[in-house]
Amino acid sequence: MASPDDESAPNIQEKKRGVTVMKEVARARSRGVKLEVGWNKRGQPIEPNCSKLVGYIGVVVRQMVPITCDHWRDKALDDLKKNIWADIESSFVVDESRRRFILMEAGKLHRQFRAHLTRRFLRDADGNVNEHPPAKYAHIISEDVWRAFVAKRVEASFQKLSEANRKRALNPAYPYRKSRMGYARLEQKLLQEMRSKNKPPKTARVDKANVIDNENIQQETLSQSVSQGEKQDCGSQDILGKVFNVPEQPGRVRGVGFGVSIKDYFPPQKRQKRDNASEIQRLTEVVESLMRQVNDLENRLQMQNDVERQPNSRPSAIHSCMLTPSNLHVLPGKSKGKGKGLGSTKKSIAQPMKNQGKSVLQPSAAVRALSQSSSSDGSVSGSC
Repeated sequence: MASPDDESAPNIQEKKRGVTVMKEVARARSRGVKLEVGWNKRGQPIEPNCSKLVGYIGVVVRQMVPITCDHWRDKALDDLKKNIWADIESSFVVDESRRRFILMEAGKLHRQFRAHLTRRFLRDADGNVNEHPPAKYAHIISEDVWRAFVAKRVEASFQKLSEANRKRALNPAYPYRKSRMGYARLEQKLLQEMRSKNKPPKTARVDKANVIDNENIQQETLSQSVSQGEKQDCGSQDILGKVFNVPEQPGRVRGVGFGVSIKDYFPPQKRQKRDNASEIQRLTEVVESLMRQVNDLENRLQMQNDVERQPNSRPSAIHSCMLTPSNLHVLPGKSKGKGKGLGSTKKSIAQPMKNQGKSVLQPSAAVRALSQSSSSDGSVSGSC
């Protein structure tokens, strides 16, 4: 027989959260309506409908991908990934450029779901392994799948890895305190309220009283001592990494949220594209100019070689004043002897002279005198 106290006590049952099914998205799709999703410049979803998109991705992943899958990059999941993308594309306004992020988010949510099952439902309160799937997820997890999942989770290798990860995550150096909001939506909120881009890394780590209770976060004030010249984008060694003073994992960008790689946050400088036709024309003109210069130099060298090969070559100014048989004229008049006057005259007027290392003939003083006098006895005159 029940006691009066038991009869008077109200029958109170603890209300637990059920499985997320995103009925609003399903109803909109049944009406042929796709929900718009906002995206920031780094390719992360933001409001409107960011939370609905992420929540619906989790629903689809839990329904399609078995929990026994250990590696999201397994080729056996390619067909399932196509189905996930098709389902998301039919419910939200997303183009092909968002497929990479959505599938990455699906893989992350799948890992979180398996970790949730291990943490909450793998063992009971006494530490015994549950042989049946939780009633909450019985409609998506069969008995066979659950037993295979439990067999993997109780292996010694997994237990060792799980313990190491548990210890590493027990006391995080820089705890995140914004629950499911994420850096992308947090930044959007701060930009709307304070129009500041430097607040997200610090604000995401304060408690509800807006107090930083972590010593590592308090060291962020050291960034004020860094000069403006050092505050530049430098990949994983940016100012935030220097302040935290911890080694970064490859491909990781701290303080910007999920789905952002180093190339997304620090994009390489794009080279200016040149017009191929104009570039070819410019190079052709340069080559033609160089060829003209080469031909000019070859002609000059050829002329210089020709001059050096002629030992009797004279400069034009000196050559015009040389005595040759053509500019020697016999003046009319009488001569005292046959041939004597002309021969003696030639011998007296022809004198060798050195000019620039070459022997030339110059008219003597006698020639100049003979050219000025016009004797009547058959003397010789030279014209220059």
